[in-house]
Amino acid sequence: MSGLNCLVLDADATALADVSAMLINNPRTECVQSHTNIDNAVKQLDRDNIDVVFVCLVHHTPDSINNTFKTATDGPLFIAMARDENQAMDAYRVGAIDYILKPIDANKIDAALHRIQGLSLQRKQMNNRRITAERNGEMHVIDVRDVMYARSNGDYTVITTSAGDFVSRNSLAALADTFADEGLVRVHRQWVVPIQRIQVLTNDCGQTFAIVEEFRVPVARRCVRTVRDLLV
Repeated sequence: MSGLNCLVLDADATALADVSAMLINNPRTECVQSHTNIDNAVKQLDRDNIDVVFVCLVHHTPDSINNTFKTATDGPLFIAMARDENQAMDAYRVGAIDYILKPIDANKIDAALHRIQGLSLQRKQMNNRRITAERNGEMHVIDVRDVMYARSNGDYTVITTSAGDFVSRNSLAALADTFADEGLVRVHRQWVVPIQRIQVLTNDCGQTFAIVEEFRVPVARRCVRTVRDLLV
């Protein structure tokens, strides 16, 4: 996978430079930003795509860090740099996924980055399955695996799940293209169905239908062979 984008927050300029240098020299990183000021760190988080933040708890309280990550958009993974085990436990209370005890060296940094790579990949895979949609004025996040079928409705797409219908601003074509690896198939100009949801493929008076939870989704003639091949 590509290198990690890192941010370091430490009020001690010397310690900040040391940790930043270790991160820059590590092959697991792509970009390293550093700040001594927590407000500037928050602005950086909102502006850039940061995968992981290394925060020194010697100079920043757990509560201040907690407020930082509540304010930041799409909070990154958070590693605490602590002076002892008790301080490290405080870090877990505010959402840290790992900690490094001082004095910090390159081996400790590398071990933390190795773990972050795995967690970051898991997070990206989860995010890649998420669809944002609206219902009754509220925004919902739908796991693509919960989609039963979707149909176009003018400029919008209506997504049906076991929890009901949701309206997405994504076009039907965009949904099919984005989530093709999750099994979404364009079966008709106005319909998309997860191939794994199709229970029966049937024909009625020359029109083919895919049966999903007893609902009949029309399958265009030009798509029938593709659907049959995918079902085999």
